[in-house]
Amino acid sequence: MRFKGEYIKIKKLKKNLTKIAIYSVNYLRSKMNHFEDELYKCFESRSNIVKLLNYRNYKFTDPKGDIEFDEFKNIYNDNEIVDVKKSMSDDLTIINNENESENCFIQWISDTKLNADKINELVLQISDVNTKTIIIISDYKPTPNAIDAVKLLKIVDNIKIDIWDFNQTQIFAPEHEYVPKHRICTNLEKTKLFNVYGDDIPKINLNDIMVKYLAAVKGNLIEIIRPSETVKNKSDCTYRIVV
Repeated sequence: MRFKGEYIKIKKLKKNLTKIAIYSVNYLRSKMNHFEDELYKCFESRSNIVKLLNYRNYKFTDPKGDIEFDEFKNIYNDNEIVDVKKSMSDDLTIINNENESENCFIQWISDTKLNADKINELVLQISDVNTKTIIIISDYKPTPNAIDAVKLLKIVDNIKIDIWDFNQTQIFAPEHEYVPKHRICTNLEKTKLFNVYGDDIPKINLNDIMVKYLAAVKGNLIEIIRPSETVKNKSDCTYRIVV
C-alpha cells in the first residue's frame, strides 16, 4: 500500500510537471509571437517613415534600402524593442547635407513619456547637428507641457517638431486608393489664385492628416486632385488654404 501511495504521488507529480512544461512552452511561444508582432510594427513604422521622407522630398539614401521583413528580423532578432527603435533612429537621421532645411533628426521613443523634459533633451541632441527639424515617433501621446514646448521652440528658435503616434506610422495614407493627391502650391500659384478668388478659397484644417503628411503650415495653399465623379478618366482639381 505504501508503494502504491508513492506511485500515485509520482504520477501526479509527473502530470503536474507536464502541465508546467506545456504552460512554459506556450508562454515562450506567445512571448516570441508578441515580440515578432512588435518587431513587424517597427518594420512597418520604419518603412512608412522612409516613405514620408521621400514624400516630403528629402534627399537621402536609406542605409538598409528596400529591406524585407525577414531580413529586418534577422538583423534585430536578438534585440529589445527599445534598442530596435534606437537603431532605426540612428539609421534614418539625415545629417549629411549642408543645407539645414534638408536635414532631419528622427527619433523613435518607447521607453519614456513624451513630456517637455524629453522635448528639450532632443533639442539639445541636435545642437551640434545642422538641422531645425525633428520627427518624433512615440508610443505615448505628448503631454500638455510637451505641446507647449513644441509651440515655443517653433516661435523662439524656429525648430519644427513633428510628432507622430507610433500606431499612426503603421500605414502610409497618401498611398490609400481613396485618398486624393495633395500638393503644396508655390507662392506664385497661390498669388495667382488669390488674385482671382480672394477669400472665397475653401479652408483645410491644420490638423488634417494630409496636411500633416505634407508638413504644411498655416497659410499654405493645397492643391487636391481626385478622379472626376461625372467624367470618366478625368480629374477634378480643387484648392484649400491651411488654417
